[in-house]
This record gives sequence, C-alpha cells and structure tokens, in this order.
Amino acid sequence: MERYLKIILTVLVFVALWIFMERDSCDQQCESLHKELSELRSADDGVSKSEKTKTKLTSIEIKPKPVGQAIPDFAAIKDVNQRKQAFVEFMLPAIHASNKAILLERAFLKSLNLNRMNANQRRKFEALAQKYQQPREKGQSFEDWHAELLKKVDIIPPALALAQAANESAWGTSRFALEGLNFFGHWCFSVGCGLIPERRPEGQTYEVRVFNSVEDSVAAYMLNLNAFYSYETLRNLRQELRQSGAGLNSKLLAYGLIDYSAKREEYIRELQVMIRFNRWQKYDNESKR
Repeated sequence: MERYLKIILTVLVFVALWIFMERDSCDQQCESLHKELSELRSADDGVSKSEKTKTKLTSIEIKPKPVGQAIPDFAAIKDVNQRKQAFVEFMLPAIHASNKAILLERAFLKSLNLNRMNANQRRKFEALAQKYQQPREKGQSFEDWHAELLKKVDIIPPALALAQAANESAWGTSRFALEGLNFFGHWCFSVGCGLIPERRPEGQTYEVRVFNSVEDSVAAYMLNLNAFYSYETLRNLRQELRQSGAGLNSKLLAYGLIDYSAKREEYIRELQVMIRFNRWQKYDNESKR
C-alpha cells in the first residue's frame, strides 16, 4: 500500500508541474521555438544533440549491423514546414510498427490465466520478462511479477517519440542519423559497436550505436524507455493515465524523461514545446482508435 501511495503522490506532483508549465509565458515558448527553427535552417556540424548533452546512460545493447537503409536528404528541403512534414512521414510508420508489436505482447500478457498457463505460455512470459529486464524478485508472487511486467510492456505515444527523434537527430540531419540511423542518441559500450563521437571526452570509451534500419532504431528506443530503470517515472505516469482512462498524454509523460539528457528540465520543456507547436498530440489521439 505504501508503495502505491508513493506512486500516486509522484503522479500528482507531475500533474501539478504540468499544469504550471502549461501556464508558461509566450516568451519562453517563443524562445524554444526560435531555437528549433534556427536548427532547422542551419547546417548540422556533424555532431548530434545527444552527443553534446547526453548523460551517461546505456540502452539495451544489440550487436550493430551495417547500415542498410538510406534516409531522405532532409537538409536539402529548404522549406521548413515541408522538411518537418517529410521527417514525420519518414518516422511515423516505424513508430506505429514498434507500438503495434508492443501491443501484441501486451495483449498476450493480458490474456493469460495465471493459474492455468501451459508450457509454451510460460516460456513466452519468461522471455518477455528477460527482454524487459523484469526478473522475479525473491518471494514475489506470480501475480505481482505479472503486474510489474505489464507496466513495462506498453506503447510510447507517437508524439513523444517524434519529439525525441527530432530533438536528438536535429530533424534527421545529424551525423549519427545519416551514418548510423541512430535517431535517439543511443550509446553502446563495446569496442566497434558503433560510431565514435568526434568530441568524445578523453578516457571515455562509449560509442554511438549503429542500426540497420529506422525500425530497429525506434524499436531499441522504445525498449530502452520501457526497460531501463532511469525511466520508471515515465512508466508509473503511463500506468496511472491508463488506469484513469484519460488516455496517454505525451506532454505529461515527458516529465518522466528527466534523466534522458544532461539538460534535464530544459530538455523536457523543449519536447513539450515541440509537441505543442507542431500539434503532434493529434497522433496520440489517432493511436487510440
């Protein structure tokens, strides 16, 4: 009971913060929008925003493959609105595909009769628990284990995924997007696993992961948010929104990404302004249908 009260209290705090942020002055929003438009109009210097601002977080590592998919030359599109639309149209199918796969996994978990699972169902359940880094704790009931796993196996709203992809990859023009199809600033920590950042601090060994397709990049990003301990707040907020029947709200869930970037609160504000200004919340609403 105490644990659930803490979760509810956390959610209430973030809701209050969200309401406060909605009252931000136009000056703050315009400043963020000016930065966004400036980035769109200027050529990228070959270093992604994630390299400049990332905290030392690791994603769930998968061995890199050679890049096998070309992306549009977004920088060649001079009209800002057309460039944005081209980026959205490029990213959305992969976002929807990953969310569809997650919903199938979620449907499987929700369909289980926990008292009458066959061997195949048990193996699949345990495979999902391993995938989402949810081991069974000592003394934990199977029902509680199932509930904790179900909290992790859920979608990332399209508006939030779009905002992070645009922010982290400079709208698909960063070096890591172009050379590695890395749209979310994923790191890896084995030699040769990815691209070496040009401005990597001396003594650091991390690399920026390389993906074979945009679908792989999006799938790894969603698994990272759903499994990594740093984003537990996001998952708690998402669960509370589910239980309230309010629908998933990307601007509110952005508060759960405080540890995604070294910019912390500023990063959250940037995502929220991007979602609001580009009217991407409509993609969250469409996903409910």
